Amino acid sequence: MSGDADIALPARTPRLAWSRTADWICAAGLLGLWLITRPYRGVRHDAILYTGQVLARLLPDRIGTDLFFAYGSQDKYSLFSTLMAPLVARFGIGPSEWVLLALCNLLFVLACWHLMRPWFGRPLCWVALLLVSVLPHTYGGLGTFSYAEPFLTARSFAEPLALLALSLLLRGRPVAALGFALLSAAFHPLILLPVLVIGWGVLVQQRAAWLWLATLLVVPVGLAFIGVAPFGALLQRFDAHWFAVVQAHNANAFIATNTILDWAPLVFDVVVLALSLRVEAIAPVLRQLIVSVLASAALFTVLWGVGADLVHDVLLTQLQMWRICWPLHLLATMLLPTLCVACWRRGWVGRWCVAALALAGVAVLSNWATGWVCIVWALLALLADFTQAKVSRATAMMATAASLVAMLAISARVAQVTQMAVDRFPDRFGHVVPAMIILGLPLASALLVLALTGLAAWGAPGRAAAAALAAAGVLFGVSVGDQRSAWQLRLEDPAAASVFEAEIPAQATVYWDDSLIDPWLLARRASFYSREQGAGLLFNRATAVEFDRRQQAMMPFEIQRALCGVVAERAVQAGATPPPCVMPPESVAAVCRATVHPDFLVFEAPLGLPEVAEWHDMQPGQAGAGHSFHLYSCAGLR
Repeated sequence: MSGDADIALPARTPRLAWSRTADWICAAGLLGLWLITRPYRGVRHDAILYTGQVLARLLPDRIGTDLFFAYGSQDKYSLFSTLMAPLVARFGIGPSEWVLLALCNLLFVLACWHLMRPWFGRPLCWVALLLVSVLPHTYGGLGTFSYAEPFLTARSFAEPLALLALSLLLRGRPVAALGFALLSAAFHPLILLPVLVIGWGVLVQQRAAWLWLATLLVVPVGLAFIGVAPFGALLQRFDAHWFAVVQAHNANAFIATNTILDWAPLVFDVVVLALSLRVEAIAPVLRQLIVSVLASAALFTVLWGVGADLVHDVLLTQLQMWRICWPLHLLATMLLPTLCVACWRRGWVGRWCVAALALAGVAVLSNWATGWVCIVWALLALLADFTQAKVSRATAMMATAASLVAMLAISARVAQVTQMAVDRFPDRFGHVVPAMIILGLPLASALLVLALTGLAAWGAPGRAAAAALAAAGVLFGVSVGDQRSAWQLRLEDPAAASVFEAEIPAQATVYWDDSLIDPWLLARRASFYSREQGAGLLFNRATAVEFDRRQQAMMPFEIQRALCGVVAERAVQAGATPPPCVMPPESVAAVCRATVHPDFLVFEAPLGLPEVAEWHDMQPGQAGAGHSFHLYSCAGLR
């Protein structure tokens, strides 16, 4: 199939006035929207753990002794820290992460374009690519993970490489596809796994002889029998203790911990893909891809439930079968414009379908509690369209209007909640302005995408207006694209002196209240305990056992932190500033008397106890500055 062939959607589609100029306008618009909706906010989320892997390689006698690394980590299965360590040593964390993240995001966009380009004409292809860029990327249960994340991890490298492998396979270039697949696996094999199965499913539909590839499963099974890691875990089950710790701290690994709200995104994506099969103009290879994705989603979900929840198989749980949701959600987002155009042309009932689908998408992508109700509403509209039910024009128009009003109401509430989060966590947001919050809403960003592409296709006057809109977006995006606060810039500053360097011995452990990144970046010391260290429990029993032991020792702090969370939530609801969370002296003494305890403790608020030292970051006029830390020694508090 030619990579440049245009496959028009319906035969009736008029030829729009598209040009190379329109391509450049849309590319500029994409850049602006990406910077606005996916600004860089520094090292956060899983980037903290991956940054820790780099620091552990650079400072093995300090960070390498941290609980997250002490018993081994998944770093040995990825090139990430090997690539990053020399860059961080030379340029520092901030510049290295930002530049590589930008390159990975660019590669992701190009991979999506390469994957979509044979299927649609240019206007529709740009709409799909822009929606893929600006709509929420979260997938799977609990809303924890997303593709093309706005922070750097091994997934940032693996995802675009996996997409390029799939695209090349669909274009009949298996050797090149294998090369990109191997590169993807070298960074994050679990990201590649579902894409491999999807690609195999397409090959089987094209030629049944490809079924023979299933016999390759004897290789990992054979390696499991002879105990080669990690395949040996296929014949192991979690013991009761390990399973209980993993289930408590790695909830996303099990189907049972996903609520009905968590399943809504999966159901919405499946509905979009299933309905896309009804669009007559869908290219045969795209139809095969949709079928393969749906079949793979069913297969992975069964393996997930049986392997993790029922059998408690170690390897099948570690393979994170729920990662099938990332290509599922990506393809559904790509096909949403195609489905909406096909529905729109079927009269007012079809337009009700479009509005209802958009409402369901807005609710689900916003993690809204009534997402399921909106999905049912969309299914009702689609059923009326499919059965050609006699729905009057007035009824369809009222249903369409009701969907639009509901979208506006949900979007307004999401904007309000987002603003509250920005106000509550100033250190996580540099200079967020209301325009960013509004443009980050699925409804607002989707309307802006339609306006940009519509104007770009509307002759010279439209292209001029679209160019002005895109230029404004780029200028605004550049001005707000770096959302790091002053405090985050301090954390990433390689020239800054280590905090408490003289007071905390290199091999000592420190409990840094409510933070994992602060002891790593500020003090260059191992953290005794942080909830974020629990991310690796799934892959190492020794880590899980030691984490559980330390958590029990730190339970007085965990209880106080939970109480502080309740107080802070009520304060925010009342429009007040949450009070600082201060640990009671008796809780500190109880922690230091435990059998296992940290050598030192650091808190932002003074505890009224004898201090070893204190440190202040006073930078007048900078948002988020003015942090104070107080160092205590457990030896002096027992």
